Amino acid sequence: MGELSFVKVENTLYIYYSLKCETGQNTYVCTADASKENWPLTIGESKQALKWGYGQAAADVKFDTATNLFVAAAIVNGNSPNCYMALFTSSDGYNFTLSSRSRANMKAYAMNNGISAGPDGTFNSNTDKLYISYTYGERWGCWATRLAPVTIKISPCPKLDDNRSTDKESFTVYTGEKEYIGITTESHYYIIEEGTEFKVDAYIFDDEMNREALLPTYPALYSPIMTIL
Repeated sequence: MGELSFVKVENTLYIYYSLKCETGQNTYVCTADASKENWPLTIGESKQALKWGYGQAAADVKFDTATNLFVAAAIVNGNSPNCYMALFTSSDGYNFTLSSRSRANMKAYAMNNGISAGPDGTFNSNTDKLYISYTYGERWGCWATRLAPVTIKISPCPKLDDNRSTDKESFTVYTGEKEYIGITTESHYYIIEEGTEFKVDAYIFDDEMNREALLPTYPALYSPIMTIL
């Protein structure tokens, strides 16, 4: 049991979590009264909200205020070169159906995803700049984090034609103005011994995950030599 998502819609707090039991591993939901200061005392019984398909991992659930729909994202075939993102929607927060899937611009061996949102677990798909995040890496325990800008649009009909391509209606890569959002290194991990030195190449990357080496004007960050004591 774990992998929680909290979503507050008006005075109801939806609590989603993964549960592995005799019937399999799925996403469950329970609710609480968000207007109460001691809201944990109001948590009700749980029910299954999302039955995991073959190879599916935990879903991160949010609420779209533009469409009044709950949106869940989950990686299928995670930690493999054939992974892709699946999107599910629900009008009541309890019953989800698969509405879209895409592997466009996804890194191989992806897992552990999330959707950006406000502190109440909601977003507006018409006005907010949204991101899908996940970890990836072929070697177990040595993972990088990808933050991918996306556009999510709810279609009246599921878009399930081809999980190998971009779903241009429901799940598209953001193509707006470039913004620098972080710093990364090459490699993502190092195997070192005490007393040895190693070089760290630092890069700045934008919201389309294009990276540029930091210039020598940043001596503290540009290709430093580190010594492990």
